Amino acid sequence: MTRKTLFFIVALFALLFIVQPVAAHGYIIRSIPQDRVVLERAPVRLQYWFSESLEPQFSEINLRNQAGEIIASGATDAEDTTLLSLRVPSDLVDGAYIVELRPAFASDGHVVVESRVFFVGEEVGDIASQAADDTARPLEVFWKALLFHASYLMFGVATVYAYILVPVWGNTRYRHGLLPPRVMRRLNILMGIGLAVALYANIVALLQQTMIFFNVGLTTALTGNLWQVVRVGSRFGDIWHFRMFMLLVIAIFYGAGLFYGRNYPKMIRSFWTANTWAIGLLIGAQAVTSHAAGSLILPWAAIMIHWLHTIAVAFWIGGIATLALILPVALAPYSDNARWEALRPLMFRFSRYIVGTVFVVITSGIYSATNWFYTSADLTTSYGAALAYKLLMVALLLFVGALHHIALRPHLLQRFPLHGLAQWAKSFRLSLRLEMLLVVLALILAAFVSATPIPEPQFLAETVETPSDSQDIGAYTVFVSITPGGTGINTIDTIIEKDGLPIDDVTVEVQFVAPERPLRSHWQVAEYVENGLYVVASDAIDEIGSWQTLIDIFDNDGNLTRAAFAWQISDEATVIESLPASIWTKLALLAVLFSIAFVMYPATRWLAQQMQWTRVNVVISVGIILMTILVGWFSITVIERQEAALQLRLNPPPQIVNTILPDSESLNQGTALYQEYCSAWLQADDMDSLLKRLRLLRDDQLFAITENGWRDLPPCAESLSDIERWHIVNMLRTLRER
Repeated sequence: MTRKTLFFIVALFALLFIVQPVAAHGYIIRSIPQDRVVLERAPVRLQYWFSESLEPQFSEINLRNQAGEIIASGATDAEDTTLLSLRVPSDLVDGAYIVELRPAFASDGHVVVESRVFFVGEEVGDIASQAADDTARPLEVFWKALLFHASYLMFGVATVYAYILVPVWGNTRYRHGLLPPRVMRRLNILMGIGLAVALYANIVALLQQTMIFFNVGLTTALTGNLWQVVRVGSRFGDIWHFRMFMLLVIAIFYGAGLFYGRNYPKMIRSFWTANTWAIGLLIGAQAVTSHAAGSLILPWAAIMIHWLHTIAVAFWIGGIATLALILPVALAPYSDNARWEALRPLMFRFSRYIVGTVFVVITSGIYSATNWFYTSADLTTSYGAALAYKLLMVALLLFVGALHHIALRPHLLQRFPLHGLAQWAKSFRLSLRLEMLLVVLALILAAFVSATPIPEPQFLAETVETPSDSQDIGAYTVFVSITPGGTGINTIDTIIEKDGLPIDDVTVEVQFVAPERPLRSHWQVAEYVENGLYVVASDAIDEIGSWQTLIDIFDNDGNLTRAAFAWQISDEATVIESLPASIWTKLALLAVLFSIAFVMYPATRWLAQQMQWTRVNVVISVGIILMTILVGWFSITVIERQEAALQLRLNPPPQIVNTILPDSESLNQGTALYQEYCSAWLQADDMDSLLKRLRLLRDDQLFAITENGWRDLPPCAESLSDIERWHIVNMLRTLRER
């Protein structure tokens, strides 16, 4: 290796070191309470949902008072790893409070610190929340630059050897790798350098992540064996193990090629071809630790397409770098004419591959962009500006690539307006080096894109009220809040006070009712926590619309006190776990599929040529395919309709809706009306049977029983109004077996 070549490689890696491929972390998609909100009373709990899963062992949430003292701490929710929650002490006085968040994102291992502020009573002091720090950490920049670009270089070396160099220049008279020894020597050196650098970078990654997770220095991370905790107890450790395993596989294939090369030269191509797949899996680990893992739109598709994007970029960039480093050595013995004759078929084949690769890069990049740009305002963010600069550099890179494409085709060369530029690119000397320089610049800009936080959706800034209310029922004061307050799993916090003091010697049961459907959940016994707080979790709220929450309080003597709350549940309060794909996302996905089909067309065409395309075979094949699609569609449609019809028969919509909230006042009126106008029921034998079937009966059915009677239960008085009958129905519900 000459000094000039060595200097070039060192300069290349020096440029790669300044790249900052730091994926931005996720963001808060819902917070209770919201930042800088003023509350009349202290909240029961603090809850912050993030767009990505968190590392439970390394994520923290602390509540500080105005003096900065920690008064409560929390952690990741056991059932939802995207949620940081904290139970608030019940004795908070009026004032300002700071919520300190330290989420450790499982997708990329990033740990950020940010704070939120809320006020109890009234807004006081000059306390501001602190946004997350997105500054790239130098050590993280260092190992990611090494790992990513070493992977790209290895992928380029393996694919160029297996799919470009051997098919064009391969010759069995070369006993080691089917290529001239000087070329194989350079390829082996590049692969060895890439493998060693990737291994070193992965080791540094584990140490750096340990320092970040535990917020300690390198010495403590090493001497305290904290790196072992990260290695075996985090998703980052899982990905780290996968990368180490794939590097071991790559090293085995690489070593096998060196060991068996001279005796079995044809096997080298097999080993290097296998390495293209192994390195592809190594690069695929980037997709799991990228922005795509936090996509709210089809995250599985976002990860797969990001993987496809990085593979295509690795072949494009790694291929250009490999050729730039290989061709000077490979073509050194040839004169100008012989150089062109050897170079033309090689570059022609590479150009043909690159056309499809670039198509995949562009379409997959557009699809990824649709995951983060929801409105035109997002384009004006810093992320949009960084992406625009990157696209400009990619456009220049495509222009140079187009010059190479035209230079290889004489019929295009003569008709190209910039004939002189195309002729200059025909030598592939300076133009290929220029293309490599543009690649490095494009990587730098791409790194700034990944280091820039993605635009937070505008709808996250909208104020969402959490359903909460309070009632005074006799000596009791009942405070109820439902968080997050949308469809799905909710936590129902109930604080019960008596004569102004929290009580802890009652039994609290909770039920959800959707009167318009009708739907009535099971009664759930709330868990007592402390200071009059009773908590229950429920997934009963499964649709938006009108809902009721019934709180039954039983004292030690079995006396019932009922608190009833009516809510209007909307989509705004639901924690967003996914978003529907927009028309632009769907079009971008179709473009990606089309680009894949374009790349696969040569192989598909070859396969088609091997088949017998007789008229009978085509008709039978098309008929079978159409029949399969038709039968499948018909079966799914019939099953869905039958299921809908069955549900309609089992739960038909009520003929009349109970609009009377079953609160204490309604129960008192219902009891009086029942004793006066349904007195015959008190001694009826079938009253016990009715109570046993009570849970299976709907409100409209009970209403009909008060009008028409049931078995030996006579109708209640005809003079009762509809409202009075509903009061009786509400009272009957309290006669359930406890």
